Amino acid sequence: MKTIKFQLIFVALLVLATGVSAQNPYADIEKDSYADVLKFAGQKPSITDFATYYIGEPTPPEEDDGLECGWGCDFRDVWSKYRKHKPLTTTEEWTEKVTVDAKNGYACIELYFAVKDQDYKRDAKMEMCYWNCSDGKHKVFAVSESCSENGKLLGLGGFFGGFGLFLYNNDTHKIYRCSASDLGAEVKTGYEHISQDHKDDEYFRIDNNTGVRTKITKKEWEDWTWPFVIYTLPRVGKDINAVIYDLPGGETKKILVKWNGLTFDVQK
Repeated sequence: MKTIKFQLIFVALLVLATGVSAQNPYADIEKDSYADVLKFAGQKPSITDFATYYIGEPTPPEEDDGLECGWGCDFRDVWSKYRKHKPLTTTEEWTEKVTVDAKNGYACIELYFAVKDQDYKRDAKMEMCYWNCSDGKHKVFAVSESCSENGKLLGLGGFFGGFGLFLYNNDTHKIYRCSASDLGAEVKTGYEHISQDHKDDEYFRIDNNTGVRTKITKKEWEDWTWPFVIYTLPRVGKDINAVIYDLPGGETKKILVKWNGLTFDVQK
């Protein structure tokens, strides 16, 4: 009899726990992550509101410290011009482009820079979009940034080669910064555990999982490029297309990051 009672209590607790989880599948994120309150006009936020939250406002002239902040400031300035209905710059040396698809919850800022007499081109792109979650209570907002130089994508951190996710609560209007792994969207290159080191004239490639140090030449040390991932966000559809670049031998690998209504599944 005691065994039956114990089993019934266990089942009841399991059902209760499952019910709580089903009510809020993002409870851990909302409990442990820093939150801002998203500002917006109207009944619900648009892609413009999400983008403005992420990009921020340009630094007022009286507060400008004169330090160079690169493409990040350019993105802010261009987005500000778009929101204020000011004309965007289009010249041979500098071109600004903004695409906002409110219906599909997608926005993109593209910047193009060229030095004609030096045959040099550089461009940067910031994509943003959001998904309505199947629980009816949340949205997921994503940002993907990339940069290329003379047609070659660069695997840079910060504003370039970056991928970020945010969770938004429809009821509280709070927005939480998430990691890609929090929502199942992390694409791994397979080389996250590799590092390099050198001492005097000896060079090594290190497997941080095993501690094995493999001796390499100075040229191999200098020529090594770290694989990186670029995420292309959907304007139409719900899935993210990711590509791993600079794998050994210059190979690339395409990976689909599939939206399941609440989180993502990285397809093998």
